[in-house]
Amino acid sequence: MLRARGTGKSKLLQASLPTENTLWIDLLDSDELLNFSRNPKIVEERILAFEKTHHNYSPPSQCMQITPAK
Repeated sequence: MLRARGTGKSKLLQASLPTENTLWIDLLDSDELLNFSRNPKIVEERILAFEKTHHNYSPPSQCMQITPAK
């Protein structure tokens, strides 16, 4: 979800999605942003690891899904 800062995006998502089945990636965390900038493959790895550890996970239909590269 992309919008201007301070418009309530995080609050809306946190209120709408179950926290135990949601992978949160905070690009305002400078360490996270730096890691992802240096190696974008980390995003895919983190998503795949999350899906492995959350066996009952199924993304809501309105959420973006990322298909791993082959």
